[in-house]
Amino acid sequence: MAVVVSLLLYALSGLLLLKMLYDKYLGRHDLITLRNVALLGLIVFQLTSATIPLLTGEHGQYLLARPAQSGLTLLGMSLVFIVVFLWAYRKGFLVARLAQRTPTARAYPTGGTLWVIAVVLTVLAVLLRFFVFIPVVGAAANYVGVSFAAIACGICGWLWAPRLFNPAVAVAAGIIVLLNTANVISGTFGRRTLVAIGGCLVWGMYYSHWRYLPVREMLVRVVAITAIPVAVLALFTSVRSSKEHERSAGQHVQAIRYGGNLKTGLLLLLDGQQTGLKTMWIIENVPSSHPYQHMLTVKYFFLLPIPRMWWPEKPLPLSTKIAEMARLTGVDRSRLKVGPGILGHARAEGGWYTLLLYPLLGALLLRYFDELVQRNPANPLVVLPVGSALGQVVGLARGETSVFAMGFVIGVLGAYASMILLAKALELVGWGRLEEQPPEDEEAGDAPDEEQHEPAGGSPRPADAA
Repeated sequence: MAVVVSLLLYALSGLLLLKMLYDKYLGRHDLITLRNVALLGLIVFQLTSATIPLLTGEHGQYLLARPAQSGLTLLGMSLVFIVVFLWAYRKGFLVARLAQRTPTARAYPTGGTLWVIAVVLTVLAVLLRFFVFIPVVGAAANYVGVSFAAIACGICGWLWAPRLFNPAVAVAAGIIVLLNTANVISGTFGRRTLVAIGGCLVWGMYYSHWRYLPVREMLVRVVAITAIPVAVLALFTSVRSSKEHERSAGQHVQAIRYGGNLKTGLLLLLDGQQTGLKTMWIIENVPSSHPYQHMLTVKYFFLLPIPRMWWPEKPLPLSTKIAEMARLTGVDRSRLKVGPGILGHARAEGGWYTLLLYPLLGALLLRYFDELVQRNPANPLVVLPVGSALGQVVGLARGETSVFAMGFVIGVLGAYASMILLAKALELVGWGRLEEQPPEDEEAGDAPDEEQHEPAGGSPRPADAA
């Protein structure tokens, strides 16, 4: 039975990937969107991750009494979650119209201006990450600093994609990407900042040039270029150590040089940090052995900005409680944080009603920002801030979802507001081209299926984006 459930989980993963490609082929959705990045996270951290303990029978300290039954429950929950997520994303409800009302940039910076912006953002990213020491403000500044670094790399991708074999552009882009990579991996153990850099680079390339190509030609470029940041991420994963959170960029490079293993890193990435196993453990033990903690993810999202020094009794998120709930041995339960998976969050925080609520909220959050991009696909000052925190988006499916969602919102909103202010300044000084905004009655409605699309993959290129 466990083998059958595993095969069904693989089949569901494959169907999701095919849907992404089919939507692009029909012109319904772009291939690279926040929606699809989040679904990739769901595949890795919930679907394929759950198959490993089901097929091997290795559960570690998260012992499962009924693995096949728990896997089947996870499969059923996944189906419900995905259906609700895709339905809510397609509908858009109020957020699509909210995106329509959101201020955007009319100034389209020229290539020279974009290079200057990339350099300035690279410097600001360092200042925001390492030289803001005010409590709470410093944490927010770190998120925005990572987004600035990602946008600088996204600008490089934006300028590089149309002229991929131009050595001068490639060298300039490479220098900026390396500087920002060194910045975001300094003093960190997590991989989300590295995903932000590589992800925004590819995001910029896609929206600058690749989205206008036929699907087959576009896929070749996406796969070829994406392989580079994936390889870097795998090497980083193979040597990262939870005991060395404060490694500098140089120390990370040394560790990779002497101990990096691409195959090991790729296997660790595909493992999904055993999130699927932890989700199945929660399925078996909540609410039978541990009571529901109703809507804790939603509550903690709003409580997160409040410093614990101001409120020592502030509730703890689910990720900090699992080690104690599972009575793990050989670890410091008071410090260990365990990603329960978004399905684990739903199970532990209300059951079936949260399984309906959480994909609804997540879909609307991502649809809002994707809508901003779809309305301004040729303007890097709008497109790149939205793609500047993809590491947080991938992590939504792993959990702690409230922390990742807040990191995404702070990073993207901070970067977006900064870029819109920059665009206004460019308008005032006359740098860059201006595009007239469409009249109110010409703007599209809420539903994405009301829009006109180009079939067979190639999105129509705006005349001023060529």
